[in-house]
Amino acid sequence: DEFVPFAAADPTVNVAADAGVAQYAGGGENCSLTDNATTGAAWQAHFPASPAAEPRIQALGGTFGYTAVLQTDGELYISGQASPLPVELLSFTAERISTANVQLSWSTATERNNAGFEVWRQVEGEAAFSMVAWVDGVGDSQQLLEYHHADNNPATQVSYYQLRQVDHDGTSAWSPVVAVQGSAPAGLVVTFDLSGIAPGSYLVCLPASDHPPVRLLVQ
Repeated sequence: DEFVPFAAADPTVNVAADAGVAQYAGGGENCSLTDNATTGAAWQAHFPASPAAEPRIQALGGTFGYTAVLQTDGELYISGQASPLPVELLSFTAERISTANVQLSWSTATERNNAGFEVWRQVEGEAAFSMVAWVDGVGDSQQLLEYHHADNNPATQVSYYQLRQVDHDGTSAWSPVVAVQGSAPAGLVVTFDLSGIAPGSYLVCLPASDHPPVRLLVQ
């Protein structure tokens, strides 16, 4: 569903009908957003666009097409409130790579005026998210970019992460929240001294509980 990352990247988009079409017809018209003029008559907003069922799109698994009547050709961008999205976030994942570290990875398809990303974390039981890191953005890009950050997080509870993408002008957008399991506690070592009993086979029973994995050491 392409609407989910679209809505996450632009807080003005809550439903499909919030989307518009931004048209650029000016210098540097080469299907690259980064070298277009940022303001001026070269940009025309076509908002609201009319969402409607479109058989050719539905045949490919989609739901809506957007209709905008254009007087000239040019570069077209589907956008919130007819303003091109600053950053198109493709993916965001969190993976525990050790008991002390969580690897965060995300990728973007396009960037415009991107200062960078704040990394926010909330450990299960905490009252709110807190910022734990900053990762610089490229600024302007029309190609796939990948970002990585290793977060020092030895918490044994589930942790939740979210990105806040920040433009150079201070505007921002939040990513979806992702979760990662806590680190496994160290195993419990139990020692049995069998020197005082006769040789033979014995059954050792441990009561069921929430204790960490048990390793038996027989001497």
